[in-house]
Amino acid sequence: MKNLLFLILVFCAVTLSKAQQQVNANLIGANIKYITAAANIQPGEYHIRSMLLDRPMDVMNGQNQNGVGLHLWDFHGGEAQKFYIERSNEAGYYYIKTFWGRVLDINGASTASGATLYTWDFHGGDNQKWKFIDVGNGYYNIQSKLGTYIDVAWGNSNSGAVIWMSEYSTWNNNAAQRWRLEATLNIKMYEPKPQVQILTQKIEATTGEFKVLIKDKSGNSVRNPKLYNIRFIMNGRYVDLEDRIYTKSGEIHYTNVPFGQYSLSCSIFIGSGSGNGAVDDFSGQTVDIGKEKVTVLAGQVPTVIFTLK
Repeated sequence: MKNLLFLILVFCAVTLSKAQQQVNANLIGANIKYITAAANIQPGEYHIRSMLLDRPMDVMNGQNQNGVGLHLWDFHGGEAQKFYIERSNEAGYYYIKTFWGRVLDINGASTASGATLYTWDFHGGDNQKWKFIDVGNGYYNIQSKLGTYIDVAWGNSNSGAVIWMSEYSTWNNNAAQRWRLEATLNIKMYEPKPQVQILTQKIEATTGEFKVLIKDKSGNSVRNPKLYNIRFIMNGRYVDLEDRIYTKSGEIHYTNVPFGQYSLSCSIFIGSGSGNGAVDDFSGQTVDIGKEKVTVLAGQVPTVIFTLK
């Protein structure tokens, strides 16, 4: 009788232990899968390295064209492996731009696993917006606003392994979807800080402001300036000016701009879309509006005007 009771107790203990292990496994899986809070990324230029042998993301053959795919490659630090991360017009999401200015884009705004990831002209749709999710130890999942993740196909760590889109994967502890950001030497080039004079305790201003106005052929302000992509270059490098206000009069008011001279270029993507920000028809094109220069100095608020052709 005692032996029987002992066996029953052992059986119950083992059963409960297995059940608890399954619950714990489910909870761990749930925690991994549903950590979706956006990380705050410092805008700037980076190498984007995979957890798979630390190989970097690379634009195939270093081609600056629409429709060029991404893959893993041995590190060489060239232009094809430099990406500029820039805040989008939507909180928590970023654009990932190549060295030459094109952006990472999901072909046809597809939400399917295996969808093609490539470079394309900027149009600001949902298939060009990315969220960085901190998964610990310096790594991030990079999730499209469409819901899928940047992924190394089949978890292949070799040079030339294709980078595509996939639903969330737990294979090999999610290694094929984990990326770390390695800043290039240019990352902190445009972080203005107030200069304090110790003897006088006087704070010297280092930033100013300016405005951009886009006009149509009739000389009126365009209705939606957010549709236009304005890029800034200072000392030969792209700069992300994130502090901006869209006024009711149609102006774009940039503030906290480091003093200096900037080259500005304005463009717009013209093509058909689905109406929700995701572009379905890629037969359109990017139209250059023009280029201008502006010098930002203390006590001045210059206005740069672009006029549609």
